[in-house]
Amino acid sequence: MKTIRKLFIVLAVLFVVVSTADAQRWFSRFQKDTIVQLSTDVNTLETNQGTLRDSVVQIYAPPRLMLAFKDSATTISVDSAVFAVVTNATDSLWVASGSGITAADDSATIVTDGDYFASLSLSYSANDNDTVQVALFKNGVITSVKAEKTAVGTDVSNVALSELLVGLNAGDDITVRIANSADGDDPTVIDGSLVMYMIKPD
Repeated sequence: MKTIRKLFIVLAVLFVVVSTADAQRWFSRFQKDTIVQLSTDVNTLETNQGTLRDSVVQIYAPPRLMLAFKDSATTISVDSAVFAVVTNATDSLWVASGSGITAADDSATIVTDGDYFASLSLSYSANDNDTVQVALFKNGVITSVKAEKTAVGTDVSNVALSELLVGLNAGDDITVRIANSADGDDPTVIDGSLVMYMIKPD
């Protein structure tokens, strides 16, 4: 009888030992799997944070450019009703600031595909009754908007326009051009500013 009791005690001890070892192995695997999962979650979170940060930067710092000049007395040679680029003899009339849009030779070159907003203001002098037109051109072709004004006397005039330029592609060249639809008299530009920025990437 005592022998049987001792046998049960030994079996009970073995059961506890085996159960404890299994529990330790299970807990070890649980810890390892949990650490791997947590590491994966952290990496995913960091990636998502990076993507979100890039999106925020894109929203608050889109490609943008300002071209401007002031106190000029540059005469633009035009033929009647033919647009000419607003520039000087050295293609250096406009001063550029901004980033994400390239400026060279008094023109703006798109770097990133997308939709852009443009706002233009130009002051000039012309002969009495001259009707001066101003427009933006893309790759040498007029866009959808132009502004015009008929001069009264020889006072300084100002024209302005705002335009949505949809579907611009990298490499597209944007210039400011002026024309005299009344005759071939040459207008003189005095001040100008062109602001462009991307509102939606493609």
